[in-house]
Amino acid sequence: MQENISLDEALKKCGACGGPVSGHALEEIVRKVFADEAEAVETIRSGKDKKGAKVKFLQGLVMKETRGSADASETASIIQSLLK
Repeated sequence: MQENISLDEALKKCGACGGPVSGHALEEIVRKVFADEAEAVETIRSGKDKKGAKVKFLQGLVMKETRGSADASETASIIQSLLK
């Protein structure tokens, strides 16, 4: 079946993104990762992640979820703000 849709619509339909993920969309992805990895989030919040390995783990999951299209510094900033 062939549809006449725009490139942006086709990308959204197949789960790809046409550009960098940022802002509210990135925050929603971070929240989803937090929900999926509640144990890691609790470890960080309890102060047991002295070397920051769990934070890096969460950042990696966000980058995986966005297929590398999220800005790393914005991702880190959102993660830090949501951990407070």
